[in-house]
Amino acid sequence: MKKYIVTVNGTQYEVMVEQVEESDTVQSTTPATAPRAPKATKEKGGAIKITVPMAGTINEMLVKVGDRVTRGQTVCTLEAMKMVNNIPAPQDGVVVTIEVSAGAMVESDAVVITLD
Repeated sequence: MKKYIVTVNGTQYEVMVEQVEESDTVQSTTPATAPRAPKATKEKGGAIKITVPMAGTINEMLVKVGDRVTRGQTVCTLEAMKMVNNIPAPQDGVVVTIEVSAGAMVESDAVVITLD
């Protein structure tokens, strides 16, 4: 074992690191799956509902009703697991409704914006 001092955000930590041989069995873990992309569902009248891929808090709403958006444009940001995720428009359109406001907590698959 080797002893190291690691500094993280100005705080020093003493860590011990063990070197293992290639023949030693090391258990691996399956990496977490990446979050799903935001979904958009089309309703009968042609409206597109933009949903969030995971539960979290809406940090910022970047559009308002009547705004014209383009495919890929960030329409709001969602904070989940201490990460900020951009929620993009799935296609060009006009914002018809905004279902949540900044600061709102949302569940996975919650509708946040409707486009026409």
